[in-house]
Amino acid sequence: MLMVKCRECGSLSDSLAQSCPYCGALRPGVRFDSAASSSQRLFVAIRNGLLFRVLTPRNLLVGVVLVVVGLMVYQRTRPTEEEIVARATAAAAAAVAARDSSVIASMKRDLRLAMTAEEMYFAGMHTYGTFDQLKKEGFVLSAGNTMVIRATSNGYFLTVTNSTLPSGDAECTMQVAGGASTFVDGVIVCRGDPKDLRPKP
Repeated sequence: MLMVKCRECGSLSDSLAQSCPYCGALRPGVRFDSAASSSQRLFVAIRNGLLFRVLTPRNLLVGVVLVVVGLMVYQRTRPTEEEIVARATAAAAAAVAARDSSVIASMKRDLRLAMTAEEMYFAGMHTYGTFDQLKKEGFVLSAGNTMVIRATSNGYFLTVTNSTLPSGDAECTMQVAGGASTFVDGVIVCRGDPKDLRPKP
């Protein structure tokens, strides 16, 4: 029996066979029998299609090996329930910290804007104003913040709070003049600020 090589998949088969038993490709020069039924012609056409050319025994074996290796890797690398809970807890804590940082940043910004508004008010009135007086001049706080201003003849003390934090109320203060020392004058101090590395009294 003479063996010939298939032009499509490269497999060896009987030279008398009209098509390759592995991929279904027709031998060169072989055509449909005129007496063949339409169903037989359809079967041969489908067998010679792309699907049967791709699904060779070699390709199927490679696919099975890849699936098995993928399952083994997944079994070794998949997180445990404890790791999933720990990651979820860390993500929730990071979200809370990000929320806290954004709120504290808005409170610090309001304090700096209030200091600018106080200096402008003092330039015209020769005295420092209360929060209501600054508000009449156009000073506006960020959403969620509340401010108290204790003004004196030679300085003022600002306190801004926010009660919307998941971790609790936040408070930032700043004193300008009014007997404040050099280390305190114009310095913003926030309670609960994770970025505040100054030693607490």
